Amino acid sequence: MANRVGLHGVTRYTLRHTVATWLRQNRVDKWEVESFLGHRKFKSQTDDYAKYDPDYLSDTAVALESLFENVASRVKRPMLPEAGS
Repeated sequence: MANRVGLHGVTRYTLRHTVATWLRQNRVDKWEVESFLGHRKFKSQTDDYAKYDPDYLSDTAVALESLFENVASRVKRPMLPEAGS
């Protein structure tokens, strides 16, 4: 898929690692990044219920939205199809 969008030599791991690094650089909590990536180290019962917290992964969502806006401002064509097309 990366080759189809002009990212030759980029792997899923590269993208995953880049996003994880970018999230931590933007002060997203380590636990939240691990949860977003699906890491499963030592897991407490509290972790089982974290996803029901209204703020679950909220810092990740804010940071990713900022990343996508930054990327969208640098590309020549829309990243998403126009509404109604």
